[in-house]
Amino acid sequence: MTLNINVFFLVFCPFKLDLAFIVDTSNSINANDFDQVKQFMTETIGRMEISPTGNHIAAISFGNTAEIFMRFDTVTGANLTRRNLVNRFANFPKNGGLTRIDLALLLAETDVFTAANGMRTDSDIRKIAVVLTDGAQTMGPGVPAEPLAHIARRLQSQDITVMAIAVGQQVPRDQLLNLTNSIEENILEVDTFANLVNIINQFVNISCTGVNECEVYDDVCHDNANCKDSLGAYSCLCNTGYAGDGFDCTDVNECSSGHDCDRNAMCSNTVGSFDCKCNAGYSGNGRQCPDVNECAGVNNCDGDATCSNNDGSYDCTCNSGYSGNGTQCEGIYVIF
Repeated sequence: MTLNINVFFLVFCPFKLDLAFIVDTSNSINANDFDQVKQFMTETIGRMEISPTGNHIAAISFGNTAEIFMRFDTVTGANLTRRNLVNRFANFPKNGGLTRIDLALLLAETDVFTAANGMRTDSDIRKIAVVLTDGAQTMGPGVPAEPLAHIARRLQSQDITVMAIAVGQQVPRDQLLNLTNSIEENILEVDTFANLVNIINQFVNISCTGVNECEVYDDVCHDNANCKDSLGAYSCLCNTGYAGDGFDCTDVNECSSGHDCDRNAMCSNTVGSFDCKCNAGYSGNGRQCPDVNECAGVNNCDGDATCSNNDGSYDCTCNSGYSGNGTQCEGIYVIF
């Protein structure tokens, strides 16, 4: 495959991209169709400013397994040009086999999108993982696939936007929604591989525009989480009193996991919070519970008894010449 990059016009991005192609190379894609996949990637790269200070590209292929074709730091310095990457991607390998999207996403999470392997951590870099496939994630005996939604959410929590490109009619809709966390704008669909070239400009434009998902969608995060928008992505953070990844948040039992109730108070867990109530014999707001001096106020000591205050309680002792339990004292009569 030979391409003349001079015929491509550059698409202006208001920010820089760390873009990773995650590409299906399974048996369902024949050689001619796979050439269309490579053409899509090379022409997409040809429309971007590729340089050490511009856009950076990585790629993963998946079939029976997932393999890294290129990390963000595979090509660096003066060699990082559109021409060099176009030539490199023209030789993108086809591995065949099943459709293990899960393994590719895990590799993106643990290897490609890491600072150690060239991902930039600057706040003005938009990070995108785009999954291109013509089929469903392989499931069944001997395939302990982690749910795609779980991995995609973890990537999203690291401000990595996951986009999906579906070719044909065999890609389940729920799979696309799981990959993109139900962000419809991040899903592109074409009928045939030959039509991939027709969505290049649309794909690049989506990659180069930021959507405030927190404003556009009111249900991307859990009801008990806050949505935080960032460059080209968003994150969900569980509210105080809840734990989880922001997409699923469960109540934290502070009474068993740590609280600031006074040692002389009872902790009661509530939804999203907890209450502290001073024990009998103490007063206060539950966080501070000083001892109540019952002897200085109302108590049930007998009038002929002495009240002795102690920590959290008090004692009643019948005075000399009286007997009883302190709350009831009777005079002792001596008969001579």
